[in-house]
Amino acid sequence: MAGLRNWKDLWMLYETEEQYTRFPDQASGASPAEKLDLELLQRLLNAFNSPKVGLQTNTSKGRSGGPDKQPGIKLEEFKKSLSSVTCSEESWIEELFCEIDISHAGEVTWQQLCSYLLQEYKERQRASTPPAALLDAQPQFTLCSQNKREPTVRILSISQQPPLRYITVSKGGHITVWSSSLRILQTFMVSGDPEHSSRLRGWVTDAAYMRGLHRVAIVTDHRDAHFVKVSPTDIFEDVHLFGFRCVLTAVCFGFDSQRPEQPPLLLLGDEKGGVHLMWFLNTSKGLFKRASKTERGPQRILFSDLDDHDNMVSCRHIANIHRAAINRVMFDPGANVIMTSSESETTSVVFMKVSMKQEPYIWKFSQGALCFDYSSSLQLLVTGGKDRKIRLWSRYVTFSPLAVLQGHQASVMDVAIYQPVEQIFSYSRDSELRVWDVSTHVCLKTIPLQFPCLQPSRIPEHATFPFLLLSPPFPEQTYPHLIVCCKDYLARFRLARKGSRVGGWLTAEGREFGGESSGSVSCTLYNPTLRQVVTGHSDSSVCLWDVQTGRMGLCIFHAHGEKRLTRMELDSSHRKLITAASNGTIKVWNLLNGHNLLKLEPFSNSEVTGLVCLHDNQLLAAGWSQQIVQYDIAKATDSEVNIKISWESSEVSKSNIVTMGLCASLGVVATANHDGDIIIWRIDTQKPLLQLHNETQEKELVDSLLFLQPQARNEESKTQVVLVSSQAGCVCFRNITGEHHVYGKFYVPEQLGQRVLSLSSDQNKNSILVSGDTTGCLQIWDISSYALELQHEPFSEKPPLLQRWTAYKMPLRHVEVLEVADMLLILAASDDGSAGLWTTGGKHVGHFGQKVIRNIADSTTYLSRFSRPFPVEKIKDPGELLPDASARQGEKKRGICEDGNCRGKESAAGNFCLKLDRLEISGEKHLKLYKEVAVLSNITVKLQEMTYDPDASWLNFHLGINRYALYSRDDPAVLQLLKDMSNLTIVNADYTQDEKALKGACDCTQVVKPSGHHLKLALKLRNFAKAMFKPMRQQRDEETPDDFFYFVDFQRHNAEIAAFHLDRILDFRRVPPVAGRIVNVSGEVLQVTLNDDLRAVFFTSPANNTCFFAKCLYVCKTEYAVCGNPDLLEGSLAAYLPGLSIAPRLSIPNPWTRSYSFTGRQEWEVNPFFCDAIKQLHPYNSGNRLLNIIDMSIFDFLIGNMDRHHYEIFTKFGDEGFLLHLDNARGFGKHSKDEMSILAPLSQCCMIKRSTLLRLQLLAQSEFRLSDVMMESLKTDLLRPVLTKPHLLALDRRLQKVLRTVQRCVRRFGKEEVITSDFIKPTAETQTVTQKTEPR
Repeated sequence: MAGLRNWKDLWMLYETEEQYTRFPDQASGASPAEKLDLELLQRLLNAFNSPKVGLQTNTSKGRSGGPDKQPGIKLEEFKKSLSSVTCSEESWIEELFCEIDISHAGEVTWQQLCSYLLQEYKERQRASTPPAALLDAQPQFTLCSQNKREPTVRILSISQQPPLRYITVSKGGHITVWSSSLRILQTFMVSGDPEHSSRLRGWVTDAAYMRGLHRVAIVTDHRDAHFVKVSPTDIFEDVHLFGFRCVLTAVCFGFDSQRPEQPPLLLLGDEKGGVHLMWFLNTSKGLFKRASKTERGPQRILFSDLDDHDNMVSCRHIANIHRAAINRVMFDPGANVIMTSSESETTSVVFMKVSMKQEPYIWKFSQGALCFDYSSSLQLLVTGGKDRKIRLWSRYVTFSPLAVLQGHQASVMDVAIYQPVEQIFSYSRDSELRVWDVSTHVCLKTIPLQFPCLQPSRIPEHATFPFLLLSPPFPEQTYPHLIVCCKDYLARFRLARKGSRVGGWLTAEGREFGGESSGSVSCTLYNPTLRQVVTGHSDSSVCLWDVQTGRMGLCIFHAHGEKRLTRMELDSSHRKLITAASNGTIKVWNLLNGHNLLKLEPFSNSEVTGLVCLHDNQLLAAGWSQQIVQYDIAKATDSEVNIKISWESSEVSKSNIVTMGLCASLGVVATANHDGDIIIWRIDTQKPLLQLHNETQEKELVDSLLFLQPQARNEESKTQVVLVSSQAGCVCFRNITGEHHVYGKFYVPEQLGQRVLSLSSDQNKNSILVSGDTTGCLQIWDISSYALELQHEPFSEKPPLLQRWTAYKMPLRHVEVLEVADMLLILAASDDGSAGLWTTGGKHVGHFGQKVIRNIADSTTYLSRFSRPFPVEKIKDPGELLPDASARQGEKKRGICEDGNCRGKESAAGNFCLKLDRLEISGEKHLKLYKEVAVLSNITVKLQEMTYDPDASWLNFHLGINRYALYSRDDPAVLQLLKDMSNLTIVNADYTQDEKALKGACDCTQVVKPSGHHLKLALKLRNFAKAMFKPMRQQRDEETPDDFFYFVDFQRHNAEIAAFHLDRILDFRRVPPVAGRIVNVSGEVLQVTLNDDLRAVFFTSPANNTCFFAKCLYVCKTEYAVCGNPDLLEGSLAAYLPGLSIAPRLSIPNPWTRSYSFTGRQEWEVNPFFCDAIKQLHPYNSGNRLLNIIDMSIFDFLIGNMDRHHYEIFTKFGDEGFLLHLDNARGFGKHSKDEMSILAPLSQCCMIKRSTLLRLQLLAQSEFRLSDVMMESLKTDLLRPVLTKPHLLALDRRLQKVLRTVQRCVRRFGKEEVITSDFIKPTAETQTVTQKTEPR
């Protein structure tokens, strides 16, 4: 902040802020503005223009006064205009009216409606555009005085170890070393040929810092290179390498920090399109072999004599990479790739391996490239050139750019990719800097740089490399920034460290809210009109909570960027919120929709410590700058409001103002200074009325101010006003209207050295005073007599203490007495980020943001059902902390439900609701209480009789698994297993091992792959068989919505069944047997499970259906429950494979896996030659593993499954074993779309097994059509029809596309290369997976 104090325009404070983001109540759905269409707007316009409205306006002119007053309509007319068209509930119409009528005038005008819609559209526009990473509107300019008016060719950074330093190299060879604050540390002039002149001959063309070697390599158009050593104490030229065969035009240094044993590499581009490579082999002894005799000045080495230095340096030259001079060279040490550019249209940009064993990637475009940048993490190449266009390219696609960005009016001199926020900086010859978004290709910001060296109508002189982008990693306490060079000036911009959230509304996944925010509570207030509690946090977030239920209605993230909120205040209508931050910014918000209405002119860049809103919406603000300023926010017509009046407070206040209070009845405000003095100000004159000086020698800080208006028992007391302040833990009562000021003072905390941070009272009666101290303790005092009769002599007797308890473990930042539903409550907020409500009797109503919804009118929903914090004086027996036995017995008889109100209503299965509320009891007591409720609810675990059958179908299925498939074509055990899973008695139900591992309830090493976010159960049958049950979550005729990503799609039980049948028809036999079944969730799950956690998630829905949900990491809540009808639920049962201890399996990432992010792309999606690289890797370079993956991709394409991120194999069969096709529930989601990318393994590798192709060709014939065979096969399942007709027809369509893909491959490579024999290695004897290997 120190640098900002010199800014003349404090409005710039808003320009550096991160954009705010609104988080709405998810239950509210679309905003009211989104429901307005053209027809509704036309009806509203007609209503505003109706003669009736004009008549009403003319009638009211005499009362309201203005002849120019626009016609307005009231709420009833507003409803009438819209409700007849929408034919729906009117709640949103009233909500829309209130959002427009922000001043609470009772009517709205057409201009107000248009202003509201304009604000809404601006918000949507802001929501779709991310903020630019530049934090400065204009940069800091610095003159390179040592350049002698020559342009800076390169600016380099020494950022690997602190402190950060910069090095600039001018065109004439002047080297300047700068500090991180751009202060000159050292200067040096590169020398020339001593035989001719000491001055550098020619001009510098490029320079590079040699990391780890502490040298700068400088190349010139005199065909030489200079190596200058730079240390914190000295700078000198070490080596002069001259006599190159052509001019050196670009230089780059490559050093792999991940492999420090590799020799560093220097790359030198030349004017003939070639690159010199120089590896330094023994850097501990220097770059080159030292001369035998001591020379004065740098060691001079002729380039042709480098053979004499072969033990120190290794050289190589790659000629004719480009057909023009190389203007830029880069090196990727991780991939060992050289990247160069030129203005040649046939070789604009070239990427080539150092080994040159692979063909280079060559990009060709009009007028070539002047500059480029590459990001390996984004796999993105950005180029710029004389055609003023910026092109974005994929790493592996050279023939067509991803996007072309236009807007520059001159040649693009430089581009840079800022990966942390995925933005691009570009700079053109006319000194224009632009910021582009990578994903949307939108220009986020355009800044014409006003360099002092610019002259009207003249293009400034630039060198070839204007940019230095300093991004992570860099030294600690270093901010990312961008430096731009123009002639002999530098311009530095600060950059955002990370990508800020796009403005607008967040989705429910955007942020998780619990009882605590990510930042501590810094200020809190209550809005009695909207019945909301507003909390402001240190992370600059503002949250609005419903006081009745504790639910969050709205949250605004980054309200003031990343600055801590310091004060909040409501306007007169209680529809607007005023917030202030530690950087001096003040904003006004619409509490109904979160719009930022106004920005107030900062009066300082220091912390705002006081806000007071007067009855006419005149706002007073004070802060550490000792100033009090006044704003008029009622008549603001612009979004930016200037200061109306600046009080002459700095002449009176001798130290910073720390807090402020208002007494509206007297028209005064009180301010407390950092030195302990209190000043009373008259609002009408802006002059001090009274100064209360700190009487102690120690300057104690005043933490809180509170005005009390005593009850008027006589005429004299009507004007008596009491000011209560807290200072050093003492509460002081002062009479500000009489002669005697301090008449009461007492110490509040139980411990010495503590402070009272907040005070509040019931303002209507002033009968109680509430205080909160730094120990987290809350006190309630009876001041009904203490504050009414003003004393003439100060005394230290305390008022009666009614209650005291520890509300939180951290200091109480704010306490406030609320009157809600005819009862007094206490709002308390702590430094730990928590805010909650308490009754005056000490009952904890609950936290704001708790998961269990409360109801203030129902005490049974409180977080503590009894008074946990009793008055210290009244606690005699620990038994008082527990409810009596009769109350506990009553609770048991009623049952305990999720919402705290047990309905006492039985479900269809005769079971009471079993949901426990969040009682503050230990885990053991929770379990004990649960068991007691289960007994009283008549839920008993049925112990079913189990019989072991050595010839059971599941056992024969396990024994039949071999290295070729899970079962043979004619295995009778499979058909019997399907019947058993559909009919046998279920004797036990439990969570699957995957879900237990996520909860930490089992050994994670026994889990093959993590569970998804949909409920799966492990069911045990009477004959010891186990099957995985997936319940029905989607109807068969429903398609996956187009907006769904593949990794959040539903899991469909019928897809598991259909996938098994298709796998068997294709003769793969790699899917475990799956059968459909209708399960009674009460009798066959709830009443047989022994898992208390599973039983605890059952509940009865409002439709009297038995429901349950999953306990996992993602969306497993009651909203995502599955319900019976009322108890019957259909689902799929998949047979379990042998245990991992008997038949270990290995889970391997699929090479063609997807990114599982909203914007990311994998290499195979952009590189059409991806398969060539895969074929070089084990185990895909031999055997049939790759062919099996192609089989799996064909199978996934037919069912439409994009979620194949891993595959599994049995380890016993080695690399030649088959792949298991598990977890197919995300198939058959869309019958109307064929996702061709699933076939990438086939289309890129152009290989297929002969047996697979023959089976596909057979199923394409009319007499064996795949859809007909599937229909016949699925008729055997209990849940027929398993698939709808559109899904069956989609199988035929997709099969034809697979065959056409094979035909294209055959035309390209021939049958011999594409159609491959099934080359499974022969074995002497087929070994099954469950056989034990005998030791040799």
